[in-house]
Amino acid sequence: GSLCSHARGQLDATSRGVDVVSAELSEVEDRCSREVDVAELYTKLHDAGLEYGPRFQTIRRAFASGKGEALGVVSVGSAQDKCWDSSFHMHPAVLDGALQLMAVAFSEDGHVESTDMMVPYRLKDYCVMGKAGLDDVSVHVKVIGRSSKGASAAVTLYSKSGDVIASIG
Repeated sequence: GSLCSHARGQLDATSRGVDVVSAELSEVEDRCSREVDVAELYTKLHDAGLEYGPRFQTIRRAFASGKGEALGVVSVGSAQDKCWDSSFHMHPAVLDGALQLMAVAFSEDGHVESTDMMVPYRLKDYCVMGKAGLDDVSVHVKVIGRSSKGASAAVTLYSKSGDVIASIG
């Protein structure tokens, strides 16, 4: 089908420091030990009205802490997407998959329910420190705050070697 624009924004390059909420991946793995069934996750997202087509179902593995944290692995699976313009720092489906993982962090026990669904509508900071690959990008989501009106989270993306490549706050 044809593409449809739902929002527009602007990113500015800056040299000012941005606080990056990150942790060593091994520490996050210890805390996020409950594996989440990814097929069930996408079914729950669909049932809640968030319909991700096959090209945007990029979460390959997901784990929950049950205490406001999630860890996942995001990969772009489509051969068509693997031919994207490599001058960009991050494929849109990798970024989208990282944000989808917030549903797991917002769940209480790793079992995502429709009440855990939220659609991001604002990014406070988006800091890119390196290029994200198309496969096996690790993502850590940590809930910062939650109320009846909304929630906030810190999202950190890691390269295969464990280096922080992007942070979203």
